[in-house]
Order: sequence, then C-alpha cells, then structure tokens
Amino acid sequence: MKKLPKKNKGVKSFFFRCALNMSLTDLIKGNGHIKGLNRDHLREMQDYFTDPEEKALFQKACDFAYENLRSVLRDNGDSFLAHMVESTYILHTEIRPICEEAGIKLSVLDYVALMIHDVHEECKDVYLRDIGKMFGKEVYRRIDAMSTEATGIDRHRKGFDKVIGTAGDIPSVPLLKLGDRTHNVRTLYGKEEWKQMEIAADTRMRFVPLARYLGFEAIAQDLDDLSRIYTLVDEDKYRESDTKIIGMLEKNGIRRVVPQYALEASPAMVSH
Repeated sequence: MKKLPKKNKGVKSFFFRCALNMSLTDLIKGNGHIKGLNRDHLREMQDYFTDPEEKALFQKACDFAYENLRSVLRDNGDSFLAHMVESTYILHTEIRPICEEAGIKLSVLDYVALMIHDVHEECKDVYLRDIGKMFGKEVYRRIDAMSTEATGIDRHRKGFDKVIGTAGDIPSVPLLKLGDRTHNVRTLYGKEEWKQMEIAADTRMRFVPLARYLGFEAIAQDLDDLSRIYTLVDEDKYRESDTKIIGMLEKNGIRRVVPQYALEASPAMVSH
C-alpha cells in the first residue's frame, strides 16, 4: 500500500509521481529523480557494508525509507528520503571517521536507525512499534530515544534531555541526533522565519556545546556559524548555557569521543 504524505506536508511534484513507479535500485542506477536525493551518497553507504547480513539490513532500511518517504516533502521542497540519506551520510563521513580514530565503532544498527528515524513521525499509518517488529529492539530503542511527543516551548529541552538520558545505555544516540540536527540546520533556509529562529537558538544552546564536548569541532563550528545566520546571539547567555550543558553531560557520564579537543574547546566557546 502506498503511503500518503502526513497532513499537508506538500504536493507531489511531477518527478515524485514518476518516482512512484521506480524502485530504489532504479534510482541508484540513475533512472528517475527524487528532489534532494544524492544517489552517490546512498551508494557509498551501501557499499560500506561488506558483511552480507549487515548489508542486507541496511538495504532493508533504505527500501523502507524509500517506500514511505519518497513522496513526502520537507519545507524546503526536498523529499524526506533525502533528509534520511543526508543525515546518515553525515554520520558516515563526518562522525564515523573521528569515532574510529578514537577506537569507537558505529554499528549497522546506528545507520539503520538514522536512515528510518522520521518514518513513524511523517507517515500516519506507520507506528514506532511496527518499526520495532521489522528491525528489532535495538533499532527501536535508538529511534525512540531520538523522538519526543512533547509539544510547546519545552519540546526541544525535553527532546534533548531524553537523548542524553538514554546515552548511558546506548552511547551512540547523541551521535545519531547530532547527524540529524546537523542536516536540519544546513537546510534551515527552507523553513518559515520563526522556525528558523527557534531551531537555530536551540542548536546554539544545546547542540553546539554537545558537539564540542564530544570532540566534533568542525561540526560544532558549522552549527555555531549557521545558527548565527538565523538568530541573535547573546554571548553571555550562551556561555552560561555551554557551562550548564557540559555539566549535564558530565553528570550523565557521557563519554567524550575526542577528549583532548573537547577539553580545550568546551569550557568557553569561540567568540566572533
């Protein structure tokens, strides 16, 4: 059964209508088009897995994301499938190498969870419990940790608190959320102004110190720079927030991936 966009997420373009008759394999080979989808990035990640079972599981996640999100549009007009692919590609190319240098190996379960993390939120007839049945408990736990049902002004704080609170059991969750947020911020240009300001402020307040604490300095600087485009920066306020977030991370025993970088950068953020 084909999935319909949730509520009024957008209108199917001509290219999307054509893509409904395409398979994911067709798209990777160069046939058809889904707006925002980088086939090379998807192909590179699929080729990364050499173990047959891991390769099959990641392919299953790609197919699941394709089936459910190919015709659902984001605010910037791209397919939500593109967001899944690019968030996971950030994990693959900007987060994984630094982890591996530190002796930390990401699991195929991390890739799978990030590739499908928005399906249950964007498709009204797909539930998180369904994903758990299809992909197993560990994928379910990762996606659940990245999701929040909170609404209103506190939803960003509650969502972040949930990520950090889960990290003791699943250390990769902050890394997955960082990949997701990084792509969201890099595509803020497509959102309404009030959403841009809200997400930018939350990013600067919580995710910049998180990235620096973990040791992902390049991502932290990118998020910091992009946040300043969309929101006014109160340096004193953010320095206070940095200290608070770092204290929270330390209290929860969150492991630094690259301690030497994090210890140098995190106590005081770079001033512009």
